[in-house]
Amino acid sequence: MRAIYLFGLGLFIATGMPNIARATGLGNLKGLNDVAIAFVQPRGRPVISHNAMLQLDKDIKLKLQSAGITVTSQQDAKAIFDINIQNIVGGTNESILVQILVLEVVNTTARESSKEFEAITYMDQDLCDNSLSNADSKIRDVTLNKLVTKFASQYREQNSK
Repeated sequence: MRAIYLFGLGLFIATGMPNIARATGLGNLKGLNDVAIAFVQPRGRPVISHNAMLQLDKDIKLKLQSAGITVTSQQDAKAIFDINIQNIVGGTNESILVQILVLEVVNTTARESSKEFEAITYMDQDLCDNSLSNADSKIRDVTLNKLVTKFASQYREQNSK
């Protein structure tokens, strides 16, 4: 699953698909009951420190639970709440890209059969300038206060009816 996800993520970043996905309403959270949280960042040069990532993980769990979402292990979860943190190097500056994706196994009915496949059912992202001196606090602010807050609000709205 991880290899397929990383290939798809690279394709989304390279082709600008996140903007298309947002324009077409990618973000159906109706009936999402439980998730497992996963972080993805470069192996050789992590963007966020280990301690900051552990604290962010705890804070995200609390925010999701307060929205009514159960946070469980990856083995038991029906969906993966994936936080992707990448350092984007440009010509004159560096930026941090933070993406939130929800990956689920979904069913579709074809003409004569039903098929199961993995799909991204929610996606959002934000980009901020990278200053190595305060990267952890910027990542925390963007992730928790913008992206996860927006996700939790959308979840409540779609599941309150």
